[in-house]
Amino acid sequence: MELVDSLFHNYYVPPVVFAVAEDEDGHETRVCVDGKQRLTSITAFLNGQVRAALYAAYPV
Repeated sequence: MELVDSLFHNYYVPPVVFAVAEDEDGHETRVCVDGKQRLTSITAFLNGQVRAALYAAYPV
């Protein structure tokens, strides 16, 4: 998983971009415009769904 490797090595990872939508009642909802796959990959790693020997040296 190259994204996790990039994060551990402190490489540049593009930001996640959200748009804010407001409904008729004034409630705001944030919608991911760019970066959903990055968020999914990070979540999968943190939840232990992605395992790799390389990351055993990095305690989470």
